[in-house]
Amino acid sequence: MSLPSLPEHPRAESLKVEDLISRAEKGRLRVPDFQRPLRWTSENVLELFDSIVRGFPIGSLLLWSKDLPPGVQRFGPVEVQAPAQREGLLLVDGQQRVTALIGALRHPMKSPCGGVYSVWVNLKDYSFKVMRTVPTELAWLPLNVLGDRKQLHQWSRTIQAGVETEELINRAFELEKLIMSYALPAYIVVDAPLDVLKLIFSRVNHAGVALKDSEVFSALFGAEEDQPLARLAEELHQNTGFGQLSQDWLLRCVRAVHDPNPRREFSEKDRPDSKLINRVLQALTRACDFIITEAEFPHSALLPYRGALIVLARLFDMHARLTPRDSALLVRWLWRGALSGVHANTSNEVIHRQLMDIGEDPTESVQRLLDRVPRELRAPDPTATWNGGAANTRFFAAAMCSRLIRTDMISLRELQAELEAHPLGELFQTLDPSHGKTIASRVWKAKRYALRSDQQPPLFSGAPDPYGLVLDDLMLSALEAGDQGEFIAQRARALRDELDGMIKRLAAPGENDRPAIAYLMGGAA
Repeated sequence: MSLPSLPEHPRAESLKVEDLISRAEKGRLRVPDFQRPLRWTSENVLELFDSIVRGFPIGSLLLWSKDLPPGVQRFGPVEVQAPAQREGLLLVDGQQRVTALIGALRHPMKSPCGGVYSVWVNLKDYSFKVMRTVPTELAWLPLNVLGDRKQLHQWSRTIQAGVETEELINRAFELEKLIMSYALPAYIVVDAPLDVLKLIFSRVNHAGVALKDSEVFSALFGAEEDQPLARLAEELHQNTGFGQLSQDWLLRCVRAVHDPNPRREFSEKDRPDSKLINRVLQALTRACDFIITEAEFPHSALLPYRGALIVLARLFDMHARLTPRDSALLVRWLWRGALSGVHANTSNEVIHRQLMDIGEDPTESVQRLLDRVPRELRAPDPTATWNGGAANTRFFAAAMCSRLIRTDMISLRELQAELEAHPLGELFQTLDPSHGKTIASRVWKAKRYALRSDQQPPLFSGAPDPYGLVLDDLMLSALEAGDQGEFIAQRARALRDELDGMIKRLAAPGENDRPAIAYLMGGAA
């Protein structure tokens, strides 16, 4: 079935803001039923008017020309009793912008306050603000005065601002002309069936690949010779060996250090500077060192859930040093949150609650974080399918890496270099082809050991320390005898015991979580 097409190409026109308002108030400009709900915030509305004043383009409109029946049309707080129209115009694309323009410039309240369209302008610097109460400074003027020439003349005859009066009046009329004469390019579709318009609407609103937040951040606040997030990723890895973290995760850490509200976006008025990036680098360096040395996850590839980094970034920014007891309790928070799956939820709401737990007192902050994770923990399953991106696999990979380091088979820096250079699946290779998909079949760099020429299960002839690989003689004997089931069963038990030991030591589910005795007694912890 072929897709529908337009009978003729859209015609291009230029519509001024005053034209849009006039057509809307006469009922000639309306919003079709298939348009999405209004989603713009006050920040979006303010940025729209700021862009107009600066002469920035604000996008084009797509309009559908057709006969319209009588009806009620709303543009934010503005309600229009629209009569029937021949060759009226329906907004296919541009609803949010046009509603913001009409809602603010033709707001029905004399002194609008509250709501996203209650926009006022400071005539001294042309800054815009949504007001909750009527301002006392005479330089502030509601935009609906600019949107009505009669009101503007009346205001100009009554304002009394002393020596500033004439200047404020002149700037008001200049701004009125600038906004009302601002022209938007518009494409008008004529004689098109509804299914064609819905297809156009879908493509206009879903076409292209959206930029990642980190890409937008770098484009707005980076320079050709200095991309702050890329620099942060590189310097953090050099400092800690924890790996090159994605710029999207790093941006969330930057936001967390800057403000506990993860929804707060950076803007031209609230730009991140080099001092903030350096603060984040220092905080994340402390956080990563803590994860490596205290929590025993030597590399980001082994960390079950990376959302904890966002919380740790703010904690170590506010509290550069923790007492040994607070540090141990924070390790419990990290492990329990990962084992229970609490840290899998990295929504803004969940992260915000944890960021708000972090206050001026580090001990109380850690206690509040601990209260958010349960003591009842899910035991990972070593017979599950290997998946290097899944938490279950990463727990066992971390346990095997911990054993490698403790038995001096590899140094921490050497291990980090391997984990940075290769995916987990390449480093932990299967020792038993018949059970190759299970975690229990995976051994650190198994292919370095000799294989039998008849392609039977591999032998560990010449292994420097098989016990450092969570293997023992019984497992190897079962493997050599071709009893793969017994090998997997014994290896699974050994891996479970290895991880259980780490859980008992680091998550400490059965231990008391109270602060240090010295803190409880009112002294230094």
